[in-house]
Amino acid sequence: ASSALALNPQALSSQKGNGRSAAEIAWETLSDQQISSIISSFHLDHGMTHLLAQGQIFTYVRSKIGMKTVQVQGSEPPEVVVTYTGESPVEAMGVANAIAQTMREAKVPAPPPPAEPAPGSAAQELEQSTAHLQALSQAQPTGTDALQAQLPQYLRRDAELQAARSDAASRLAGLQEETDHLQAAGRAASAPAAPAPDPARTALEGQIKAAKERLEELRQRYTDLYPDVEEANGNLASLEARLKAMPAAKPVVEMPKPVLHTAELNTLAAQESDLRNQIGTLDSQIDANQQETGVLRQRLAGAQNLKQQYSVEQQRYKTLLQVQEALDVDGQAPASSGNAPLFTIVKSATSADALGWMFDPLFWIASLALALLASGLSVYLAEQFAPAVHEHMPSRSFYPS
Repeated sequence: ASSALALNPQALSSQKGNGRSAAEIAWETLSDQQISSIISSFHLDHGMTHLLAQGQIFTYVRSKIGMKTVQVQGSEPPEVVVTYTGESPVEAMGVANAIAQTMREAKVPAPPPPAEPAPGSAAQELEQSTAHLQALSQAQPTGTDALQAQLPQYLRRDAELQAARSDAASRLAGLQEETDHLQAAGRAASAPAAPAPDPARTALEGQIKAAKERLEELRQRYTDLYPDVEEANGNLASLEARLKAMPAAKPVVEMPKPVLHTAELNTLAAQESDLRNQIGTLDSQIDANQQETGVLRQRLAGAQNLKQQYSVEQQRYKTLLQVQEALDVDGQAPASSGNAPLFTIVKSATSADALGWMFDPLFWIASLALALLASGLSVYLAEQFAPAVHEHMPSRSFYPS
């Protein structure tokens, strides 16, 4: 016999999160204490002393109970079909209905109260975020746009100073080149006159050089006792003796050192000094301008950093505000569902359910088909074994001969 139960939607929504079906929830609802009450009411322990002694009566009764989840079309909460296999149809019907009634008395557990948030967790973070936003807003420097507009001016000033220094350095290099040229001209004018070369002496020195090269070449091929080597040695000695016998060259006469281009050199020196001073001034101005540019860049970078921090903190403030609003909504006590029944009885078991097989036309059709099959099989076997039986039976005549 079977009875049907419908699960409360509130319990279904709370249990679905754990992946349990309606039948599993029904099994958890049916306790041993409830089964013990049903056993006592219907005397299901009659003649089961051995099971009672072993403490297995609850396992035995649970094995005869069946629960199946059924999703009825057009019904959102699923139904649970409770069946019981008893010793008699009446017992099965009564136990099935008793189980359904017992489970109907169960209530949907009230949801646990919302957990109290840590003191000052979300609210304190929101307050800290608000204070941080105010501090960042006050720390924002004024006139950031004006500072940003000054940066190109500093860069342009640096380019102008660099160009002026490059021009001064170029002019200084020109003055130094002109000074070097005048100084070289003065040194050439005051240089001593070189003695006139002696053609005979020069020719003899060339012969000596050629004789030395000839001797060296022969020594690489022959020994010093070779006739060609001895001849080359004698020739070289003769040439060197002739060079020593020639008169010495006339001494160089030192010429006076006239002072040339003195005024021009003094003018160039004064101009070079002015240009060096100008370059030094430009270098100082370039350094000062670059330092001011670096300070300006640091101020702009700090302002940009504060702006980014403010944007990040503003986004965090919005998130915390949403969390706080959600906590305020969740903090409201929901309607209690602790008094709602966990299951409602959709259909109770009846005697027709217990004896339904007697009124089932499929049962009678199957029974008739089995009877015809059995009778046909018996006739076939009789025909197959009849000749063998008659052959082994003794024949007797009941008529007088």
